[in-house]
Amino acid sequence: MRYDGSNKLGSSREARWLPTWSFGGAWNMEEESFLQDVWWIDFMKLRASYGLTASLGPATNSGVVLRSLTTNRTFPTERESVIQIANLENSDLTWEKNYQTNVGLDASLFKGRMNMSLDVYQRKSFDLISLIKTGGIGGEAIKAANYADMDAQGAEALIGGQIFRKKNWGWRANITFGYNTTKITNAKNQPIIFDLVKAEGGNTAGYPVNSLFSIRYNGLDRITGVPTFVNEKGMTVEYWVMKPTNYSTGKKYPLLLNIHGGPSAMWGPGEASMWHEFQYFCSKGYGVVYSNPRGSGGYGLDFLRANINDWGTGPASDVLTALDKTVAEGWADTGRLLITGGSYAGYLVAWIISHDQRFKAACSQRGVYDLGTFFGEGNAWRLVPNYFGGYPWEAATKANLQRESPINYVQNIYTPYIIFHGENDL
Repeated sequence: MRYDGSNKLGSSREARWLPTWSFGGAWNMEEESFLQDVWWIDFMKLRASYGLTASLGPATNSGVVLRSLTTNRTFPTERESVIQIANLENSDLTWEKNYQTNVGLDASLFKGRMNMSLDVYQRKSFDLISLIKTGGIGGEAIKAANYADMDAQGAEALIGGQIFRKKNWGWRANITFGYNTTKITNAKNQPIIFDLVKAEGGNTAGYPVNSLFSIRYNGLDRITGVPTFVNEKGMTVEYWVMKPTNYSTGKKYPLLLNIHGGPSAMWGPGEASMWHEFQYFCSKGYGVVYSNPRGSGGYGLDFLRANINDWGTGPASDVLTALDKTVAEGWADTGRLLITGGSYAGYLVAWIISHDQRFKAACSQRGVYDLGTFFGEGNAWRLVPNYFGGYPWEAATKANLQRESPINYVQNIYTPYIIFHGENDL
């Protein structure tokens, strides 16, 4: 039995100190009468153990971490010493814990010429530490937390032996076999698509650790060559990518997600103004990605009405999937992702940055942010009963409007954000 402690963990005694324990037993089978006359067995041992083990995991701090550094100034005489907050207090961390059952068999055969070891195990891990997005709660958008559980089971076998044994030299060889399965049984994180489709794999509840995921591509349109993907409703979504002017392979460029309004509008060859806007951004060194998410016109009635009572989550998923697929091409700088849109798209920009922290900057034009007041203030007030099934004073509709209004999530917005709205934008 052990009793370990670490000041990297939480402030409470229960978090900082943890007793761990294990017990086990072994049976020396070669000493039993039924193996006494088996000449080729030197020894054979059956063993088993069960216990609770723990580790610090990636825990870094329970209290605030301050670091001294020197400012970066143009002239050396202007530099000064400062204290930087490297980590805020994280007093809720506790040990990563693991209940492990192990059964094994060890044996030596033929007077030491062959040895073998077999282990079968099961592990139930809980309170695993990883980074989780907090929406800025506590002053940090991302922090470490004990939020995951995992099951693992497997078997390992080692077989070795003396191939040659001479007076002055010998040759031994060992072969090891292993099989392991894992499953994340609980995870409170909400990974974005780009977190899952990365080369080393992604993690989400119900799947093995570092599972390989892929967006369901629907290929290129046979006539237009436009790339498409399938959303979670089974609907095909089109998107387009424009690379920066003077694009050069191997360089990284900022990428702008540009969203259309409506919501029943669509990007298409008839929208002359958008081409000037997109070309302008490309001439300034930006890539542009744009798509027609669910609710857009031009794809049939089912697609047009796929955002009924869902102005935020569903369409956001479609445009962000288009962004993720573009980022996966490898040329976009993920530290310089930008988002913009007008009218309904101004609404969707606000919705996205109140639920997603990946963007470096955001801009909404003539948008709608409170659907309840929009009914009485805007010239497109009929969108409220048409999309949400009623009027703001009706209980069911009021609940829908509150759920879908970005104003109710404004506390989660940490992206630098500018809103343009003119006197005639009604």
